[in-house]
Amino acid sequence: SDLGITELHKAFGEKYGINPDYAAEAHYILGERAFEVFSRSDLKTSQKGKAGKKDIENRLKEKRESLKGPLDPFAKCIALQTDKWTPRATFMCGEIFWNLMETVKEQTILEKDPSQIAYTKVKINEVLPQYFDKAMEYYFINVDKFSNKMGVKNEWIDRSAEKFAQAWYMIGFSHVENGE
Repeated sequence: SDLGITELHKAFGEKYGINPDYAAEAHYILGERAFEVFSRSDLKTSQKGKAGKKDIENRLKEKRESLKGPLDPFAKCIALQTDKWTPRATFMCGEIFWNLMETVKEQTILEKDPSQIAYTKVKINEVLPQYFDKAMEYYFINVDKFSNKMGVKNEWIDRSAEKFAQAWYMIGFSHVENGE
């Protein structure tokens, strides 16, 4: 049979008194490994002109498609609802979208004309809020649900609160950069 970690725990964990922390930790470690690979991909290119733009488009498409790599194991970790691993995995889900936002923001700008460079930066800043919003959703879960409602206090909640505040600042800054 081809049972995954979560399925094995559901099938045998309760019956044999196996702590779900073990399954959650395994999913978390798999998510961390996938995140390391995901976070290494960027939108930088050495190509010029239309070929460079196409390369950046392809890299962005690949990066978006690879979101599932780290998201799936972190989601499985969260589903096990353990005190130790759920806030960590929730924070890391936010980090996935934060990394995607930073990758988009730091992409290669191929234009040479200053007005075209400025226009490209505005266009980049216009797409960033969707990634901020998604990252903030995860950070807010840690802050609101675990901290405010359940009284959990730990490093992952604190880091989520810091990133949530930083995201608000950066959203405001991107509006300033765009002249809004």
